[in-house]
Amino acid sequence: MDEREALARLRSLVYQGDGPGLVTVLRDEPWPADSLQLIGDGLLAVVSAGIDGAAELARTCVNALGERSWEGDRELAEALAAALGDGPTPMLRALPVDLEELAMILEGDPVHGDGRIDLRTGEVWPQSAIEYAEEVGEIDEDDDPDRWLWVHCEGSHDGYRDMEWFIEDLDDAEFAGELARAISGRGAFRRFKDRLAERPDVMTRWHAFANDRQRGRARSWLAGGGLHAGGTVGWRDGLRRLFSECGTTPCGERRQLPSTISRAGRRNDHCRCCAPRCEDSQRRRCEWDNRSMPADLAADNGSEPQPVVLATDVIPLGERAWRSILDHVIAIGDEAETTYLEVKGGVDLNSKVGVAKVAKFLLGAANRRPHEAARHFHGYAVLVVGAQKGSVPGVPRGVEAHELEDRLRPYLGSQFPAFEFGRIGVSEDREVLFVISQPPQDGQPIFPCHKSFQGDDRSDNLDDGAVYVRGMSNTRPARAGEILALVERARGGGKSPIDLDVEIVGSIERVDRIDEVMERLYEFEDEQFSKEQEPDENTSAATSAFLAPSLPVWARPPTPVERAERLAAWRTEKPIHVTQGREHFLGVALPGAGIRVVSRDRFVAKPHLSVTFHGCEVFDYLEADDADYDKVVEPVMRRHDPFGTGYEASHLRITPRGYPVSWTNRGDDAEVVLTPESFRPNAPWTTDQDDYVIVTRDPNAASVSVSWVLTEDANDEVTSGEFEVATAELIDAADLFKTAFFKED
Repeated sequence: MDEREALARLRSLVYQGDGPGLVTVLRDEPWPADSLQLIGDGLLAVVSAGIDGAAELARTCVNALGERSWEGDRELAEALAAALGDGPTPMLRALPVDLEELAMILEGDPVHGDGRIDLRTGEVWPQSAIEYAEEVGEIDEDDDPDRWLWVHCEGSHDGYRDMEWFIEDLDDAEFAGELARAISGRGAFRRFKDRLAERPDVMTRWHAFANDRQRGRARSWLAGGGLHAGGTVGWRDGLRRLFSECGTTPCGERRQLPSTISRAGRRNDHCRCCAPRCEDSQRRRCEWDNRSMPADLAADNGSEPQPVVLATDVIPLGERAWRSILDHVIAIGDEAETTYLEVKGGVDLNSKVGVAKVAKFLLGAANRRPHEAARHFHGYAVLVVGAQKGSVPGVPRGVEAHELEDRLRPYLGSQFPAFEFGRIGVSEDREVLFVISQPPQDGQPIFPCHKSFQGDDRSDNLDDGAVYVRGMSNTRPARAGEILALVERARGGGKSPIDLDVEIVGSIERVDRIDEVMERLYEFEDEQFSKEQEPDENTSAATSAFLAPSLPVWARPPTPVERAERLAAWRTEKPIHVTQGREHFLGVALPGAGIRVVSRDRFVAKPHLSVTFHGCEVFDYLEADDADYDKVVEPVMRRHDPFGTGYEASHLRITPRGYPVSWTNRGDDAEVVLTPESFRPNAPWTTDQDDYVIVTRDPNAASVSVSWVLTEDANDEVTSGEFEVATAELIDAADLFKTAFFKED
């Protein structure tokens, strides 16, 4: 069994709650590399269930986690130790949160927005699901404000570092060098995956490595909020025991629970019924509402599924919309196929032909005309895989959306628009998949096929360079008139203007007497150095006579002449040191700011947004633990490190190449430039608040003027705007310095 198969089997055992099987595999076979977080979650469940052999394996996992010490490893080790009775119970509230789903929000593309966790059920809601639920009235913002824990998308910083660390650990130096070059510059993540596709063995290792690191960071994030992910795996085994007392099969056994999946493919398998989380033991006999099930699964009387009228005035995102589509397909099968809906009864998505079928659908859906596409599903198009008239055979579980996306990319090309994935489980090992194409937009280019494929069935073939469009019931090569229409679409005919909302996250700071405080600090350094006792002449003479010949220059005390020369040089360099010290002082002491952007009803491709804060300065944001007095006030004479290189990494602010945020001071203004891959319609794109600090130059200014200019790739139009932002409360520099550098123990 190769590494990929071993990892897939491990994931299957953990998510199916097969405790005995998991113990057997972990006891008898080598553990897949970089999978301790996944293994630890599985062992938490089997230790709690008291399965023979689990305790020894769990202690091995605790030791391995302690040695590895990745983020989140400590929290998992403590949870395992508590379950074993080897340590105290962590003071964290257990909540069945899917760590992989949470990680996809924390580390996903900011254009997809933030999310939230339902503190009653542990379900993770991405922004698209929230918007859909609000639209259909499933949730109300006014209901129980304590129900939700908001999750802010923290961007791709950690993901980029994962790539760097993964490359450093590769044994193949030549391939590591190729990957290192691939992650330089814009589009680093896509190029990295493209190169990995050439080495399936390395790609398998990368997925295990990245998933385990993401899982650990999500666990650590939860712990910071007083929570731990309890009950996310192996819960069906517990339900079987719970319901065996009263002879009732839990809903998880009557039918596989519906699951939502983000674009990155992380499953959310939490039960929406009352039993798993009900505090009332009398409500163990819960029933699943048949209306929430696919028609063939809900019907127990063997009757034929009834025709279902499909509502196409909704956005096809979220479980409710997917169930409605599935019911429609079950009722009429292939007759459901239209320009916006395609059905594939049984497709192996791990095969080349299966991937080619999905790619062909996506290419055709992307090459639709916007005004025609908007008539149904708000312009979206849906491919249903694993359903047919009268039945739902499903496809095997285990298809990871990010892996499918990697296999689709050679056909779609690097500039292809984003698409979504969804799934509904139909049994323990099978599910129905949904592939959702984004609405086409005026101004988008034609999307040709980028790779040929020849299958046994000619209808599955793809030709490199061909343009495919959606017909009434299939995807086919475009005709001349259709290509001309797409050329007009690409020219931006009727292209809607950009309506952008730009707002500041955090605050613009005001600091009083900063120059005065910096001047006083340097005066103090000058005074202290001048007051220092000069070395005793006799001692100095003795040192010179006996030791000087054998001591390097840095090891002996400076002579009075050397001290005077150094002080004179320090005073000459003082303006430079004051400027650098001021930057360090304000970067450490002040909170960071960010920018949130929303494009109203329009997709913006490869934007370049320049935001200018007039009469302000921008500095690198630094963590409070980075506070260093010697970086604020340059010592007249530093203690020499004989083994040092003169370089200190903390002096540099290093961001990955292609990082979509940059900042600088231009004259009297501060400028922040944003260059993300895109702004999606009505989806907030927010920068992190640990990049930069913005300070007004006039401490008495109650507000500052902010202007912005936006340009778009392949669009000659320039969009601009301006607004006023209130500044924060005035802070005295002396008080700020005491807070940052004179911390109480």
